Amino acid sequence: MIVGPELAPTPVDEDAVYGHIVNTFTGRDVDAVIVNGGEVLRGGKFIATDALKELDYVLGKFLKSFKPLGD
Repeated sequence: MIVGPELAPTPVDEDAVYGHIVNTFTGRDVDAVIVNGGEVLRGGKFIATDALKELDYVLGKFLKSFKPLGD
């Protein structure tokens, strides 16, 4: 479930979640980020010392999930 103050609660299935996030939100909409069960961002501020390492890992996985255009 994705909830924004200016948006109605939106149920999103796993096939559409990336597109929904990319096309609906900006960085200012992020309040908290949890990676591998640990809080990395709270109140819009990094709180984990190894946050960049964790985010690099997650971003790498995220980018690998996309297929190049034309495939």
